[in-house]
Amino acid sequence: MGLILLTIGILLVPFTVIKFKSVAVSAPTKSVIDQSPANRIRTILAVIFFLWVALLLGGYFLINNGQLAILVMPVLAIMGILLPIGAFIFITWRKVGPLEISRSWGVLSTGMTLSPLLGFILEFGLLVLLFAFIMIILMQDSSLLNDLEITATRLASGQDNPQIINHMLVSFLDRPINRFLVYSIIAGLIPIIEEIVKQIPIWLLAWRKLSPRAGLLIGALGGAGFALTESLMTVSALGGTEQWLYQILGRAGAGLMHIITGAIGGWGLASAMQGKSYLKAVLAYLVSVIIHSLWNAIATWDSLTQLAGSSSLSSSAFQQGGLFPLITLGGLFLIMFLFLLNIQKVIKD
Repeated sequence: MGLILLTIGILLVPFTVIKFKSVAVSAPTKSVIDQSPANRIRTILAVIFFLWVALLLGGYFLINNGQLAILVMPVLAIMGILLPIGAFIFITWRKVGPLEISRSWGVLSTGMTLSPLLGFILEFGLLVLLFAFIMIILMQDSSLLNDLEITATRLASGQDNPQIINHMLVSFLDRPINRFLVYSIIAGLIPIIEEIVKQIPIWLLAWRKLSPRAGLLIGALGGAGFALTESLMTVSALGGTEQWLYQILGRAGAGLMHIITGAIGGWGLASAMQGKSYLKAVLAYLVSVIIHSLWNAIATWDSLTQLAGSSSLSSSAFQQGGLFPLITLGGLFLIMFLFLLNIQKVIKD
């Protein structure tokens, strides 16, 4: 966690330095990326890709290597998050066209700080209200309340035994109503909130009368910043788990999803601000939420399948998914990546 906070702090430094310089010296800022030859761009992306693959393989073989893993794995995990998101940002810049250095780092910094913070506050607040509503219902039924007390006692006694906790979770999720509740939150409530807060950079720059092209890039950068903070905070809980490689791959896919949905939402919002076509903003928002919901739903399905596989409850309903959710996630990632490679074709200023 210390390394993660340090990484976030380092990523916030460039914007701070640039703003201080802009106050001291009144000079136009340069573009983030110059018009480099296509061969050079492919070389940079190839280097990033091979570094990432080498990093993943290194982490996979080091995960159970005792003291060395404790020292090296946190660094590899952080780099495993940064490299693919950096590559996705680089591709977006090349396809859409770069912003000024100051604005780019400002949007990325806002996406890393203000958007996740506001999203967390809204999600936590709504979950508290939902929990309070559920408790009110439970208090009306003494049998349900007794079941809850028994479950809490078992959970407390099994804190040192992951198998017991997994067994209880599988038992809980075997009920359709409980699975519906989980999916409603993860694939319903969370995407609705996050696709709103990711567009905070657009609202902060609305006075500049952004073009749809600029809105798309700002939305993508805001989504990238959001993905960085979310992924870094998520990876802090991985520790020395055997599924390290799988989790890092999943965060790369989630990073691409946040960039794509942020870009679509930013394009729609900027189009509405420029041409007063609010229908575009609504449709773009709905598309972003649908993509986000699909990703979260399939990822949750895959996680539940793995949870069931690690439990003795082989009859669990969601264990029957097998490799299908993982294959579906891969297909959705491929579609999003192809969209990113052709994103300039959907831009209409």
